[in-house]
Amino acid sequence: MRQLKTTAIIALLAISAGTLGSHSAESLWPWIPVSVGVSVLVVLAGMLWRPNRTSPPTGPSLVLVVGIAVFYRAYTFVFPASMIGIDPDGYAVWINQLVASGSIEAMNVGFYAKASFFPLLNGLSAIISGLPVRTAMIIIPLLAGILIPLSVYLLSRYITHEKATEVGIAASLIATVAAQGVHHSFWPISQSLATLFLCLFVVVSVRSISGPSHRYRFSLLFVVFLLSMALTHKLPMLVTIMFAGMFIVLTLLSRTVATQLGQKQRGGYNVWMLFGMIFMMAFIQWSYISNYLSSVVAKLIALFGSESASVSATLLQPTAAVSPFSEIVGILLRNLHALALLVPGAVAWLILVYTNRSKRFVQVQVLQAVTAGLFLLFPVAIVVPSEFNYSRVTLFIEPFLAVLIAAAFIDQSGRSRKLLARAWSMMVISILMFVVVTQPITVEAAPDFPGSPRMYLTSEEVAAKEFGHQHMDNSATDPYYAGEQPFPDQHVTASGVLDTTRENRYTSLNSALYNATLLSDCPPDILYRQIDVYRFQGPWRLTWDPKSVLDTHYNRIYTNHGAKHYSRVRCVNSNSSAN
Repeated sequence: MRQLKTTAIIALLAISAGTLGSHSAESLWPWIPVSVGVSVLVVLAGMLWRPNRTSPPTGPSLVLVVGIAVFYRAYTFVFPASMIGIDPDGYAVWINQLVASGSIEAMNVGFYAKASFFPLLNGLSAIISGLPVRTAMIIIPLLAGILIPLSVYLLSRYITHEKATEVGIAASLIATVAAQGVHHSFWPISQSLATLFLCLFVVVSVRSISGPSHRYRFSLLFVVFLLSMALTHKLPMLVTIMFAGMFIVLTLLSRTVATQLGQKQRGGYNVWMLFGMIFMMAFIQWSYISNYLSSVVAKLIALFGSESASVSATLLQPTAAVSPFSEIVGILLRNLHALALLVPGAVAWLILVYTNRSKRFVQVQVLQAVTAGLFLLFPVAIVVPSEFNYSRVTLFIEPFLAVLIAAAFIDQSGRSRKLLARAWSMMVISILMFVVVTQPITVEAAPDFPGSPRMYLTSEEVAAKEFGHQHMDNSATDPYYAGEQPFPDQHVTASGVLDTTRENRYTSLNSALYNATLLSDCPPDILYRQIDVYRFQGPWRLTWDPKSVLDTHYNRIYTNHGAKHYSRVRCVNSNSSAN
């Protein structure tokens, strides 16, 4: 217990230092991700290095891990003056409609008017707490910080032979800093909630399939979480279908091998009834709650039919802006966190295939089926990114990879021969540290990562944009700034109807900004913020100075430290560029 107290004190000191640094620098990066990463490493080291070889106390250890996870997500969510990202703004407007009208029908947003668990949960949070919707949506990072580490811990305990507490805490620590999970906590969308339901669904699936005790109670929970996913997002139904298919395949393969070896193969309980529910629920969602099934069929007909469907997108080819990173560095920064989990996770999956001969055979097989099904979705996501981005698959698979990595490497460490024990332990420590370190230092983990667009507004930028809403008819600004809605509650009337007087009065400066054609395009009113990296079809750093052109050729009518409004009485025809 003394060692845990020392570990907790050091971890809390690291987080406190990060919080102070964040407030002083008025930024999240590097203070919050790095301090949380350090605290997780400290807890991990304290858990792995135990001279007396006793297991760490379970309850206090879990409280510490959950506390770190909740702080990481909640602090990042509440820190900015606006919501992080543009998508949550849209959700906040819909939820304001729901709260104001008291009816789901007021949202009128297609699928989410029927699959409405996400707006309903956030609407209830706003009504019960009395907070504005954009603040009440903190319920998502709070739930994620609690449920993901606890679900991962339970799954680890279910499949572990020895060192159950060490494996569970290590897996929870990995899930605490897993980049996509963190990203979709402070960037709350419906898939964020669907991921929590998926974790709980897998937990009850393990209990329902692996044994007859209390199977009816867990089968009821199985149906509850399956229905919750169906009423939250489209993709979890596809994930459950892949899970059911892979579990059947793995079961048949293991039985074939066991028969050839003359061994008795343990099977799952309640399997066909549960999988029948999965297929039925998927059919109901894809056919009735959404038109997902018909749209997929239409695309297949277009793909293989006589007429080929082609989708072309106009990509930006800037002449006055450059990418802040080289192509290789950009790919690494965007994907290192995923590779750091996927590669050790795949190795762990294979290790468990070889070593899974225990009474927990079925529990391990359930988890392997889930991860195998998600692995198979990665090629589809890469080939057909228009259907779902691979980052969505990464979000779903992260918690289960955390379990596999901890179970395969830590649980096996006590079974090595004495000559290999030290080498194995060093390798395990290196792998776990690598996985943990790579998660907070990627683009996904911080909305203001250096060399990337800042995905939130400062208080000065919010004030400048509100000035434009009150006093300007139409202003042009950079694309992200134009799309941000810092006051989603003001876009809805008291009866829950969209307020047309608050329609977005900002258009995007595309060519004028990225091709330096400001004078020739001559937008009459401009809201300009001087930032390092702009966002439009990727990150861009300008090679010219718009401020000098605006100060020379426009009148400044509003200014603060974050943004400036410019206006021009008349335009002079010019074919010359602004720089």
